[in-house]
Amino acid sequence: MKNNYKEYPKMFIGVTDIASLTLRFPDQARMLHFGEDGEQNAYVVDESAAIGEHYKLIHAGRHWIRIYDDTGLSFEADADSILVYRAGERGCVIQLINPTSINREELRLIDEDEISITRDEPNPDEYLELLMKYENKEENE
Repeated sequence: MKNNYKEYPKMFIGVTDIASLTLRFPDQARMLHFGEDGEQNAYVVDESAAIGEHYKLIHAGRHWIRIYDDTGLSFEADADSILVYRAGERGCVIQLINPTSINREELRLIDEDEISITRDEPNPDEYLELLMKYENKEENE
């Protein structure tokens, strides 16, 4: 059973006066735009999260993600695959497939309620297919 993404913690991913952050993956850099300046947060979820249908996949990468705000590195995570979703002006979900660390902390617990970030065994083919679909979309643009 999938867990609703809202059951996961929102984490600080940066502060900006230009309404955008920089996402860095091993092989690419992308901009993450928001509707307004200020502190930006994202739900950080694992592969067992059900992402709301109003969220759209905007970026995908493998191995690690680093997020930079106006002053420098503001968030980092390591996982087999990383999917970044956006909705509206401020909604953001970062989905980590088989995560190993967030902000240099080894993952055992994700919040004070002792919710483990690794739950059910994921279906790797499903995420590989989604990642390939996203990469093909990028090539055609």
